[in-house]
Amino acid sequence: ASISCSSNCAVLVGALLGWLTDSWVLAGAFVIVGLVAPKLAVTIWKNIRSAQFDEQLMDALVLIGNAMRSGLDIATGIELVATNMKPPISEEFGVVLNAYRLGGSLEDALLDLTRRIKSRPLDTVVVSIILQRETGGNLIRTFEQLVQTIREESKLQKRVRALSAQGRTQI
Repeated sequence: ASISCSSNCAVLVGALLGWLTDSWVLAGAFVIVGLVAPKLAVTIWKNIRSAQFDEQLMDALVLIGNAMRSGLDIATGIELVATNMKPPISEEFGVVLNAYRLGGSLEDALLDLTRRIKSRPLDTVVVSIILQRETGGNLIRTFEQLVQTIREESKLQKRVRALSAQGRTQI
């Protein structure tokens, strides 16, 4: 809603500037910038937030796994993440916890999280949690395996980035 409002404002300001200055080129430039800039800013902000979330995900998984290992349930582990970690992961897990406490299912709250945060490791975690809750099994062991898998994937990604950067500098 706010992006469409800014788009409408951009068109209005552009038209007003065009009328006041008799420069329709300036007016067109303001309209184009006003239409593109908000969408671009939101996209950049979402990408930065997702990257910050990914950096904190490993610690959150370890915290939830430790909570479950000590006998607490997964919702309490999520609450620990929401209260003890820094944003953005604490904010996002807080939203998950609030949705769950308001009567929604944990699975739906986690799926909503994956819609807000674009992250491949998060998608893997959420699918694993949902499958384990539906089929049963050792969720603690699943968390340990997830942490190990995500750690290995992160190492691989860093190695690929380093090798590709090295290849680009040699060209």
